[in-house]
Amino acid sequence: MLENIQIENFRGIKNLFLNDFSKINFFIGKANTGKTSVLEAIYLSVAERPEDIMEILEMRNVIGDDDIFKGFFYDYGLSLKPTMKINGKCNEETKKESFEMTLELSCDQNLSRLNVSTEDFRQNINLSGNSELNLSYNYGNDEEKTITIKRNFLNRREIEFQNSIRSNKNEIMDGSPHSTADFIYWNSFSHNLRENLKIILPNKEKKEKLREICQKFSKDMEEIYFVGNKIVVQQKNLENAINFKLLGEGFQRYIDMNSSILTGKKYIFIDEIENGLHFESIEILIKSILDTDDMQFFITTHNQEFLEKMSDILNDLNEEKVSVFNVFKNKKDEVKAVRFSQKQLCFNIENENELRD
Repeated sequence: MLENIQIENFRGIKNLFLNDFSKINFFIGKANTGKTSVLEAIYLSVAERPEDIMEILEMRNVIGDDDIFKGFFYDYGLSLKPTMKINGKCNEETKKESFEMTLELSCDQNLSRLNVSTEDFRQNINLSGNSELNLSYNYGNDEEKTITIKRNFLNRREIEFQNSIRSNKNEIMDGSPHSTADFIYWNSFSHNLRENLKIILPNKEKKEKLREICQKFSKDMEEIYFVGNKIVVQQKNLENAINFKLLGEGFQRYIDMNSSILTGKKYIFIDEIENGLHFESIEILIKSILDTDDMQFFITTHNQEFLEKMSDILNDLNEEKVSVFNVFKNKKDEVKAVRFSQKQLCFNIENENELRD
């Protein structure tokens, strides 16, 4: 379990220390204060594969933009390398032991800005331009790993991404097994759910649990499965299965989040958890998260109704499982955060005190 993180020179964060992480960690605050950037910094620190890092680029929708990698650097300064230092406890078998890890991002300082139009980058690409991001992980025990992602413009209609993982033994591996972390955002199901279903569906117990999860959302939902390469949902009283993409955003996000839980991911990151979910789904989801074992959650939200519902559920718990970090910008426009314990959260909600200011 992660316990704390020091973030330096990452996106809009110059220097931020977050301590006393719990099993479930919420990041709240006003818009544009850096909540999602905090989530990204922690996620990159536990990322194991280039595919994991690509999730960040997809979420930000910057694949064709000139600052695809420069955007990771504070004030676009490539000489100020973004650094994340994490401390945590090992798994239950070795819970007396701790670990530390430092992640440093680097990019070619001679990288020129590309002539890219946000309207139609295919028509305005400087084809001579490539860009590369290196993520160097140092685990404090003579173990090192570097993940490299390189973007090449093949022609005016095609972009290629090359990636590799290099260990301290000078070995290069293209890809690795399933990730231990998921980053869930408004449109992440296209990748996350597909990968998670490949784990869930062959397992009888997990498959039955997924069916129960579907029916908690709607009793009409019977089953999710693949038809070829397409994810479909079978509903009662309908002869033909429906393309998952044609169903509501709330159901997509609900299944996306629960599939990550079902596969037993070690770390789950959720950006704006309340988006698209109706009131009953939020309650079901909170209870599902609280019931998990050996998982740690990092979640952003700005929804007061979500915080109130969570507080109602937490009041019935004797165990402390939740921390809340109010992320804000101080008078110097620096990103900072204040931590609230589970008891403090419930007290402030009960007394109608605004936590997000």
